[in-house]
Amino acid sequence: MKGLLTTSAGRLSIAIASIAIATGIANIDPVQAGYFNLDFDTDHFNAPIDASNGDNVADKWQRLGILLDSDPNPSTEEPSEHPLKVFNSNCGPFGGACSGGDNNLAAGVGNVLIMNANPAPPPDVWDLGGTFSFIFPFFSVDLDKITLLDGGGTNPGDGYITAFRQDSTQFTLDLLPGQDNTLQTYDLSSLDSVVRLDVHLPGSGAIAALAFEDIPTVEGEAPPDDSGGGSDGSGGGGSGHTTSVPEPGSVFSLFAFGVIGMGSWWNRKRN
Repeated sequence: MKGLLTTSAGRLSIAIASIAIATGIANIDPVQAGYFNLDFDTDHFNAPIDASNGDNVADKWQRLGILLDSDPNPSTEEPSEHPLKVFNSNCGPFGGACSGGDNNLAAGVGNVLIMNANPAPPPDVWDLGGTFSFIFPFFSVDLDKITLLDGGGTNPGDGYITAFRQDSTQFTLDLLPGQDNTLQTYDLSSLDSVVRLDVHLPGSGAIAALAFEDIPTVEGEAPPDDSGGGSDGSGGGGSGHTTSVPEPGSVFSLFAFGVIGMGSWWNRKRN
């Protein structure tokens, strides 16, 4: 697990800085904070995301200051070979045919986040899984809960979640075994001041929703809706522990590159 996290952090440190510079994400104007439920049905402009397009979605929420990245299994696979896409879980008994024949993800909760089997459309989940990363480079967030779909693997601990805090501590939660078409919601409300969240799924699972607080909105827009799919999933327990480790370079590389000039906002928020 340590090797995987180290590899992921190394890729992220370069990728995040490049994304921020290339897209002008540093120009976001975080004017409000509140509760946000990332359910993958809409983008940062609250526009619906059509899963049938098979678009890469890693940048769909960057105007809100949320960066996504992936590290597929095994280590010989590259993220570009398995981009992040959304899969419409309203299929099978809930609708039409499931894209890519992925009937195990039929859950009736709208779009879910997957690592795709290949770069091209249509959405087709990668069977060997990997690590999904949510990075918050401009602010820390207080986590609430995460809902997974068929995500825990066969044995306890096959899948796990690692939260990296601003104070350089990290918390790792082992996931319970998952089942096809089954939602599991994990309570993460004890985790505050998180700057990055890694979700390692060992197989063909998906993320249905991630809820947290302290998310700025884009200037001139209403706060994001906190409703969405995944909240009615079956509860997940799991076991976890906290350790003190060096903070991954992925977040702080933004400052090293001189990407963000948000000191005045940071002071306002903390005051």
